[in-house]
Amino acid sequence: MDAFNLTVYSGNVAWFGAASWYFTVGARPFVKRHVIGEVKTGPASLREPVVYASRFLGGMNSAMALMSFLRLWSEIVNRSRPAEEKKILKEADSQVFLSSSLGHFSQWVFNVVPFILFMQNRLDELPLRFTNQMKLIFGLDAFMAVLNYAAFKRIRKATK
Repeated sequence: MDAFNLTVYSGNVAWFGAASWYFTVGARPFVKRHVIGEVKTGPASLREPVVYASRFLGGMNSAMALMSFLRLWSEIVNRSRPAEEKKILKEADSQVFLSSSLGHFSQWVFNVVPFILFMQNRLDELPLRFTNQMKLIFGLDAFMAVLNYAAFKRIRKATK
């Protein structure tokens, strides 16, 4: 595996790992910081589903971080592999990079409405705060989506 792919895997471990921590351990603070309106001020029965949905999101991020970590670790531990195994792992790497790219990009797909409202200065219509922290998450997810897609395309090009 080349340095670019190792770097992208390391970025996936760091970013998905941070998101995992943020949305599982930090689920309640996340809801307090970002959710507004009746969900925040109303009874706990309105907040708890948002907290648990946030934890589910953290769990999905931990799966992506673990997948990238295990692949990265296997490359570090066992550098000398037979040619056939390297070929199989390149195919697996391309699929991991494609799924990671889609995972990062899903931040945009599922948050298109908030982003459009943000661009139109109509955030008062949203039940959440579009904070600088959320903008950072959007930006880094876009960057990581592009990096993972570039790694996917590089492998596909090399294996043709």
